[in-house]
Formats: sequence, C-alpha cells, structure tokens
Amino acid sequence: MPDTIGDAHLEQLVEVLQKERDRLEQLRYRFVALELLIDAREVRFWGWALQDLNRARLRVREADLMRAATVGTLDIPDSRNGIASLREVAAAARVPWAGILRDHHDSLSTLVTEIEIHAHRIAEGGRACLAELARTGTLSPPGSPAEARRVLVGQVEGADSAAPPRPAPNPAARLRAPGQADDLDPVSIECLLSDVITGGGRLRIPALLAFLR
Repeated sequence: MPDTIGDAHLEQLVEVLQKERDRLEQLRYRFVALELLIDAREVRFWGWALQDLNRARLRVREADLMRAATVGTLDIPDSRNGIASLREVAAAARVPWAGILRDHHDSLSTLVTEIEIHAHRIAEGGRACLAELARTGTLSPPGSPAEARRVLVGQVEGADSAAPPRPAPNPAARLRAPGQADDLDPVSIECLLSDVITGGGRLRIPALLAFLR
C-alpha cells in the first residue's frame, strides 16, 4: 500500500462516504414516497413529491462530487482511467480501513440497487396512469367506486360487444394539483406524468455507479 494513503486520508474518505450514504437513504425515501403516491393516484401531491426528490438528488450529487474530490487525492496504483473505484481503494487500504470501506461499498451498492428498482416502478406506474388517462379521461384511486365501475364495464364489454358506452368522466371528481384551487384537467395531468416518468424514473448519477463498479 502506498504511503500516501495514511489514516487521516482514509478517515476523511470514510466520513465522506457516510455522508453520501445518509443522503442516498434520504433519496431512497423520496423515491418510495413518489412510488406510493403514484400507486394511490394522488395527483395533487405528485408535483411536491417530485420537487422533493429532485432536491434530494441534488444533495446526493453534491456529496458525490465531494467524494470524487477526496478519492482524487489518493494515490491508488493500477486504477482504471486514473479514477479509483471503491473496491480498488479498499484493496489498497490497511486494516481496519479495508473492512470499513468494503462495508460502505456493500451498503452503497444496496441503496443504489433499491433506488433503481423504485425508479423502474415509478416509470411503469406513470405509464400505466397515462394509459388509464387516455382510456377514461381521468384517474381514480385503486379500490374507488369509479375504478370498480370501470372494471365491471370492461368485463361486460368483453362479454357483450353491444354493451352501452361508459359514461363521460365527471369533471368534479378530478384530483387537484398542488396549491391550485382549480381542478387539474387531463392535459395537465398528462404533462405532470411526463415529468414524473422523466424525473423519477432514473437515478442519473453515473459517477457514483462507476465508483461502485
């Protein structure tokens, strides 16, 4: 192990990694919250949840930049592209730092994996909402009478092609947007869903993924 990786450098890196883990935990929480709100068709809270998620994502990026700067001060032999991964830093560190760094690697990798799973579910849920909006002109919470009626009508239509057309959606039943007095129209809901799918459907932190390779 090179002499330049002293205890002071490793202690600083561990502190930075812990901070990044904490911010990733907060980001995971916001991905979970957005996913639950999408599943519940709580349109009125989607904008707020997406803003919270984006702010948490920015805080993770700040921590990631700090971590990259800290790793850049270390002299790690044989690092690919001149940028050491966490595995390579752990392999070059002495005991007990090597074990601590491996623990951070496992925890960070688990957090990233779970966030990516929730991001995938958010994208799928958003696309399902878009399909429902195109089909019915509105969104209804799971288990609501409106949803039950649509399911029943769909079953009847599948059995009898002469079934009467489904009634037009009631504008008064539309969910409200955050901070707005007027109900959100289907076009506005569609735009909001596009933002949710784009903003909440990806982790978008490639430097962190490369560090955990």
